[in-house]
Order: sequence, then structure tokens, then C-alpha cells
Amino acid sequence: MGKLTTFRELTREEKLAAFEAASFLLLARILVTLVPLRFWRRKFGSVDTEQVGARCASSVRLVRQAVRRAMRNAPVGFICLPQALAARWMLARRGVASKLSIGARREDGRMALHAWLTSGEAWVTGDCDPREYALLA
Repeated sequence: MGKLTTFRELTREEKLAAFEAASFLLLARILVTLVPLRFWRRKFGSVDTEQVGARCASSVRLVRQAVRRAMRNAPVGFICLPQALAARWMLARRGVASKLSIGARREDGRMALHAWLTSGEAWVTGDCDPREYALLA
């Protein structure tokens, strides 16, 4: 089945979320690439918004799928930080709380950074074992 056929079979909500994810991924990549971290670092940590049970879980699932779908079909790659930022913005628009974390660890003698986003106990982006990382933000 081709990509266009697959896209046509998505619900209206899934299609809109895919476009939203692609837009936010591009915006996040530009932000991470061009704007020094000190200007937007305060945006890390928890976003305190209202969570509404099943609606919250449904939104997390939708956002996670939309970000993955947009990444699979993008002509460029996106590292973990733009993914986490895009998903965070999408969840905030839906009134769902999230926590963006950035950690560091040693990998082959070098410092490796990783960003991930969680909402409650659910992983949204950057699945990892957070115990392997020293939290930076």
C-alpha cells in the first residue's frame, strides 16, 4: 500500500495531527539550530495543565503517532530535542501536561545528550532508561 493510500485512510484528526507535527518539527529544528539555548531553556521541565483521564491518554497516543508519522515522511532527519519540543507544543495545545527532560551520559568516552518527553507515566518521545542519564534540564 502506498503512502498516499495510507494517508487517505487516516481519520481527519490524524491527518491534521500529522500536518501539525510536521510544522512543529520544522519550527523546533529551526529553533534548536539557530537560537541559542539560553533564550529558550526556561521552557524545559513540566507544563502544568489540566489532564482529563481517557482524553489525555488519547491525546498522548495521537501526538506520539503524529510525530513518528511526520518523521518517517520528512525529507530531513530530526534529533530527539526537536521531536520532544514538537510533541510538547502539540500536547500543550490539547491541555495535556508533559515533562521535557534532557540528560547526559558517557558513551565510548564521549558525552552523549538525549531529550525525551513524558506525560504522566506515558512516554511520548525519546524512549530510554532515564536512570542511565544525569538530568541537565
